[in-house]
Amino acid sequence: MKPTLSKIAGKLNGNIKWYLVGSANLSLRGAEVDVRDLDILTDEAGAQKFREIFQSEFRHIDGLKQSQIYEIYTFLVEVFSANQLNVTPNIMEIGGQKIPLMPLKELKVLYEKKGTSNRQKDIEELQESIRSIR
Repeated sequence: MKPTLSKIAGKLNGNIKWYLVGSANLSLRGAEVDVRDLDILTDEAGAQKFREIFQSEFRHIDGLKQSQIYEIYTFLVEVFSANQLNVTPNIMEIGGQKIPLMPLKELKVLYEKKGTSNRQKDIEELQESIRSIR
């Protein structure tokens, strides 16, 4: 996962505003979750630019979730777009590349809107672990 993220970031950083969301975000923070794909959130223009950059890796559009599916360096990548991206990301460096992570508070809200209760629980457990360290 990390080498793929580093390669993706190398092509995206400076070109579009994006955030890593989903299980990969939680895993990078230390949560024990299965990472089956990489979920990327950007705006409409970012989604179009992403498709230009990764045209040869494009697989299909998921009509139900309104997302674009790619296979990049043998990893499935799902790109979602949102109207506004006004959140300051948490930055993690991997392989010399900056990975913008959606902050946990906003990620939890995103999961609440999607109705993904298992991920909300993962976030709450991760937040509790972080509080106990402090």
